[in-house]
Amino acid sequence: MVLAHQQNQEDVSQCIQKTKTLICALNLVSRNLPLPQDIFDTVNSIYSPDNDDDDDLQKEKDAGNSSSQENGILNGGDLIAEFEDALVKQRPNCVSGLGLRKSAEVRLKSNIQHRLSELEELPSSRGEDLQMKCLLELYVLKLADLQIKVRSDVSSEYWLAERCAYPDKQLFDWGLMRLPSPAMYGIGDAFAMEAGDRQRKKRDAESVSRLEEEEKSRTEIRKRRFFAEVRDASREFDLQAQAVLKRRKLRNDQVQACPFLLVSYHVLYLQLND
Repeated sequence: MVLAHQQNQEDVSQCIQKTKTLICALNLVSRNLPLPQDIFDTVNSIYSPDNDDDDDLQKEKDAGNSSSQENGILNGGDLIAEFEDALVKQRPNCVSGLGLRKSAEVRLKSNIQHRLSELEELPSSRGEDLQMKCLLELYVLKLADLQIKVRSDVSSEYWLAERCAYPDKQLFDWGLMRLPSPAMYGIGDAFAMEAGDRQRKKRDAESVSRLEEEEKSRTEIRKRRFFAEVRDASREFDLQAQAVLKRRKLRNDQVQACPFLLVSYHVLYLQLND
């Protein structure tokens, strides 16, 4: 009775091991990976019709397992079993893709809030360029939520118009109903040509005036730079001319002093001879 029970347990454990081996082989084949030799032999022994070959393969496998265990080396089946056990133990500690996405969104929002606090506390004693860049970044971060809402509304309106372009070819779906758009955006229909003409004209006028002011400021800067270069060049030319005149005067003085020195030297020589 005890022997039969032990034999039954051995058969059950062998079936479980074969099932695990087949699952591992299926995972490897589905990923287009090569099968290890021990898994290949086990699968071949399971599906081979010759019992003698099964016995030979089992004996070879047992001999290899015994030799590897004697040498202190684990075979592929033991490694896969340990790997599965480790996965089962570590599965509660894993995080799903949705959780990772939520954590990334929370981290991004916290970074944005931190950056907003830094920009709001920035002192006004910095340079104009840096202050302008920080101000633009502050406005962009504050308008990020509104941009997301506007983009989602425009995208939903676009797909609604795209799918409902041919009503006779589209099945009725309550999910495609147009939701009421908020009045703060200033538009009623994103695809209507007459929607937002006043706001568009105002934006165009503001952009044109801004471009004109920028062009005027650039022209003024170019003029100032040109006149500054001309003034610097004239000053440098004056300095060079003064230096040339000074050297020329010094050379003329030396030339004029040479005959007088010769005469005085000759007179002194005659006096000494007398």
